[in-house]
Amino acid sequence: MSPSSSPGAFTVFQPGNPDEAAALLADRTRTGQPLAVVDRIPEPGELRRDVLSVRQWRNQRFFHPADMVVGVDSGLPMAELHRLLAEQGMRLPVGCWFAGDSVGAVAAANRFGPERLMRGGLRDSLIGMEYLTPTGECVRVGGKVVKNVTGYDLGRMMLGNRGGLCLMTGLNFKVMPAPVQPHGLFLSAPDSSWRAGVAAAHAARLPLDWLQAVWRDGGWLVGIGISGNAARRERLVTELRSMFGQPLTLFADGREEAPFDVFAPEHRLCGFLSPHIPLSRLGLHVHGLFPTRTFLESVDLDGLATPGDILVVHPIGGDFHLLAPSDSAAERQVSQLRDRFSEERGSLVFEKVPTALRERWGRVDPLPPERILMKRLKRQLDPAGILVSSFFD
Repeated sequence: MSPSSSPGAFTVFQPGNPDEAAALLADRTRTGQPLAVVDRIPEPGELRRDVLSVRQWRNQRFFHPADMVVGVDSGLPMAELHRLLAEQGMRLPVGCWFAGDSVGAVAAANRFGPERLMRGGLRDSLIGMEYLTPTGECVRVGGKVVKNVTGYDLGRMMLGNRGGLCLMTGLNFKVMPAPVQPHGLFLSAPDSSWRAGVAAAHAARLPLDWLQAVWRDGGWLVGIGISGNAARRERLVTELRSMFGQPLTLFADGREEAPFDVFAPEHRLCGFLSPHIPLSRLGLHVHGLFPTRTFLESVDLDGLATPGDILVVHPIGGDFHLLAPSDSAAERQVSQLRDRFSEERGSLVFEKVPTALRERWGRVDPLPPERILMKRLKRQLDPAGILVSSFFD
């Protein structure tokens, strides 16, 4: 392992394998020096402490298409995992936020994509995990087959630990066959009146593959995923056009034309926020969550963003991402969002806000119920505070 120093006297460690990482963690436990596990290596000006990155761990550990299981290193980019699965006609029904996000980063944050309520989230697909404790001990839980868990599932407990309980080194998933002849139905609209069509489709339990909406440049783009043979697709197209009460443009996956190409599979599965704003220009990123019914009936979507902002919405599942290229209006916007979410019983995660606002409000508002249990686990599993995560501050 060859650490690199930053101008601020902090160090970026990039171990070549889990054994090197285990040795580093054991040494840090002896000396009491904390570090943070990161996916994206911060810019020198962003570096606030020593960090450890697993981006060099990109191996496929196993892949058995006939058994529908796969195991990979935690540093493998999600886009590479989706490419590997697609070559064999398989899919992991979980997308990532930004192109380049690794499997381990998605698992550590327990992030989910636009198919979460249609096909399940990461927790539903995880069958095994290998991780390092803060003292450097290697723990293996679960296995390589779907039905292998007895007792308490430690792997699922580590999902969403935000890098504060362990360092994930490998993950095993059950996967599923890719959809048959996937297509998308698309529309553009000046306001969020399209939610009535979404509510009707949701109430009718139509077998949709995904549903996503984007507000940008003063209007909405909406995409609805369907699949199956020609007869099935024709029936769904007819029903959806009737529910939305307006024409819906049909494109096969991968053949979307502008502006609907933002819903193309390489974005939807491998970075659905990436086509809207480059990570380097992202000044404000707030992630909000509501119950689906509240989201469809009560939330004033059209008033959430200001000109120049972008909203990426998953109406079924009730979550949205507010993105802005500048943080100049962040305090006013986030204050309004906090008031609105308090009224509607939603929650906000401040993924990227100015430091002063994060210090005032923390990272999550209101604090999630599981945080109390997570902090108890933190005290037991990492009493020396070797793995630093803002979630536990």
